Amino acid sequence: MYVPYARVVAVDTIGSRKEHLRITVVGDKSRSHTLLAFGRGGDVNAWQVGTVHRLLVTIQENIWNTQRKLQLLLVDHRIL
Repeated sequence: MYVPYARVVAVDTIGSRKEHLRITVVGDKSRSHTLLAFGRGGDVNAWQVGTVHRLLVTIQENIWNTQRKLQLLLVDHRIL
C-alpha cells in the first residue's frame, strides 16, 4: 500500500539487539499509525521526529497470545 504523506511522531528501536524499528506516523488526516521495520534498526537516524516520508507498506495479521490485530510492515520509504 502506498502512503504519500506520513510525518514521524515517534521512533524506537526494538528487539534484543535493537535491530528493528517501531515508527509512529501521522497521515494527512491526522490519524496515527504504527509501522514495524524489521532489520532496519541501523536506519534510525533517517526517522527523526517531524520528518515527512512517502511510504510503501504491507498489511499483515499479527496473532499473539490468541489476540489478532493488523500491523503495517515497512517495505520502502523516501524522505520528502
